[in-house]
Amino acid sequence: MKFFPKALAAVALAAAMTAAFAADPIKIGVAGPFTGGSSSMGVSMRCWVASCC
Repeated sequence: MKFFPKALAAVALAAAMTAAFAADPIKIGVAGPFTGGSSSMGVSMRCWVASCC
């Protein structure tokens, strides 16, 4: 019966470690003027964010 707690702890540790690797990617949103007279500024902001990721 001493084997059961160690096996249970090993299974719990393995489950916790696999959950850490299954994290979703972080998404970054940009709000800016993409149309109209200031669209050149918005397009440059979008390109800057795309180059950072």
